[in-house]
Amino acid sequence: TDPTKTVKTAADYQKLRKFYNDLLEQMDVIHFNSSVTKEGYNQYLHLQNSKQVLIPITHGHIQDHKRKKQFSGKLRITYLAPASAAKGFYMLKEALDMLWNDVHNGRQDFCLNVYFSLEEPVPYLNSIGRYHYGQLEEIFEKTDILVAPSVMHETFGYTVLEALSYGVPVIISDNVGAKDLLPDGGGIVIADITAEKLAEVI
Repeated sequence: TDPTKTVKTAADYQKLRKFYNDLLEQMDVIHFNSSVTKEGYNQYLHLQNSKQVLIPITHGHIQDHKRKKQFSGKLRITYLAPASAAKGFYMLKEALDMLWNDVHNGRQDFCLNVYFSLEEPVPYLNSIGRYHYGQLEEIFEKTDILVAPSVMHETFGYTVLEALSYGVPVIISDNVGAKDLLPDGGGIVIADITAEKLAEVI
C-alpha cells in the first residue's frame, strides 16, 4: 500500500488504515499524550502487540505562577480559542445568553473576555483582540475561570495547563485531552457537553 496515494473509495481507506495499523503494530511502545488520543486510536485501530503508554505533555515555559487571588464583583470568564463552533465558542455564547437573559434570577453578574473580534457583540462580552504569550500573566490576573468547551476532540491543549499554572480553575469538555492533568479542585469536566449543561455548571 502506498500511503501517498489519494484515498478515493472506502476500499482505499480500509487499505490505508490497515497500512497504519500494521505499521504501529511493529512498535514496541506507543506514547499517547492524552486519554482522548488513546481512545481515538483504539476506536479505529486494533493495536494488540504494542505496549500503550499514556504520558501527558507540557512545555518549558509553563511554570508554577499560582498565588492567592481576591474574587469580587462580576465573574470574569476567559475563552482563549478562536471563534469556532468546533472549539465550542458558539455553544459557550448560547450558554451565557441563557444566563444573561435569566434576569429574574439575577445572573447578569459575569463578563466574557475573548481575544478576537466579533461582528455582533453582546453586552457581557469584551472583545480584546489578539494576544501573545507574554501577556498570559496579565490575562490570567483578570480571569476567574477559563472555559475550554471543545466540541471536537483535542488531543491536548496548552491553554488549560497555562490557566492552572496561574491558579485559575477551568471548565472543560471531556473532549479536551488536558483533562488528564486536572487536579482535585482545579475545575470541572463536562461529559457530553451541551449549552444547557455548560450554563448550569457556570
